[in-house]
Formats: sequence, structure tokens, C-alpha cells
Amino acid sequence: PKVVLQDNGNWSEYLPTYEPQFNSFFDTYGCTVFGTQNIVETILKKLESKEYNFSERYTYNIAEIQPPGTDPHLVAEVIRASGLIDNEILPMTEREFDYITPRPMTQYYVNIGAKFPYTVKHEYVWNGDLPQEERAERIRECLRYSPLGVSVTAWIKEGDVYVDKGQPNTHWCMLYGESEKGWLIFDSYDQSHKVISFDHNIQICKRYMLFKKEIKPNWLLDLWINLISFIKDVIKLK
Repeated sequence: PKVVLQDNGNWSEYLPTYEPQFNSFFDTYGCTVFGTQNIVETILKKLESKEYNFSERYTYNIAEIQPPGTDPHLVAEVIRASGLIDNEILPMTEREFDYITPRPMTQYYVNIGAKFPYTVKHEYVWNGDLPQEERAERIRECLRYSPLGVSVTAWIKEGDVYVDKGQPNTHWCMLYGESEKGWLIFDSYDQSHKVISFDHNIQICKRYMLFKKEIKPNWLLDLWINLISFIKDVIKLK
């Protein structure tokens, strides 16, 4: 459905907190996860006036991502099927060995993800070559419905904007509006804010929509989650 959430197509006042996809020790190569979750967090901030921060590590390990990364469509499907959990439950780690656990994802965390109150749906705006004018027309229309996930060529800067120089797309991030110079990007590198040129050859673009789920109470599941959380807390205290 084409439900207008942001009529001016600029989501800048709803952007989430910047989170890098790397640290001093390793790069996750998880741009498809970070970019897609940034979009979900932005939509939720618009809908609920509340800041969310979900665990990229949860989605990353369900998708079993390996360098150099994976398909953003697969990531969206993982989120649609498995939900999201708070970042504090499975946070970023210092070392890569810890980050890629648990894999396969344990049922305990999957049960928490099942309590995520929305279904995240997604649709290609385009996938492949498209003339610049048609790209711009579709972007401007679909920004009224959601921030957009886009593939870009990372990162070649000319003046104040990033260009593709005829090079293939290598990165996934969120496009959330436009300026006089180009499309506005929220990224998982370099403190997030960038502008790509209007003629940047974006090969893949997706839009997203959140549908509220009816979650039936399950006291046995809640008891199990609370019991495991208690045991984990006791182990930490020791």
C-alpha cells in the first residue's frame, strides 16, 4: 500500500543514532543490516515519537553473513520473518569471534524477536538500470512512504558530493531526502551523513512499510524469557 507518512519526503528529524558497522578490530561487512535497521528505526521514530536501537548482531547471525556481505533482500526477509530485538540483548562486541555468535541463532533470542510488534514488509522501487530522471521521480514519490534502502558506490568524493565514476555499487545505506546538491544519505561509516550526486548510478532501491501485529499473550514464553534472563544476570554477577 502507498501510505504517505512523510509528505515532504524528508526524514531528517527522525534519523536514529549513528552506529558504525566496524570498530578498531574488525569490520562486520554488515551494511545491509545496519542500513535496513536504520530505516526501520527511522519509521518507528516517526510513528511512535520514540528512539529505537535494534541489535544488528541478531539479524546478522540469522542471515549468517560473511564478508564481503549479503543481499539486502535477504536481510529484509530475515527481519520480516524473525523480527528484531533490542541492541542491549545482543550488542556490538570488541572481537569478531564474539560478534558472530550465536550462530545458528538460539531459540531463546528468536522467541524474543517473535515479540517484535510489527511485520516489516518491503518492495523493490527498482532493481537494475534505470534512467536518471526516472530514478529521481521514483525516489521522490517513495520517500513519502518511507526512507529508502539504496545500493551505492562507496566512496568517491568530488567537491561536496559522492559520485560513482562508472564503478559498480559496493555498499548499502539509507536515503532519507534531498538537498540542492544531491540525495541525502545516512550511513554506517564516517559519522553517517553524506550527499550523493543526483546522477549517482543507484542500481537497487527498496522501500519499506511496518504493519502492526496482534501478539497474543503467552505466559509460558514470557516466563521462559525472564528465567533465562535471570540466569544470565546471575552468571554475570559471579
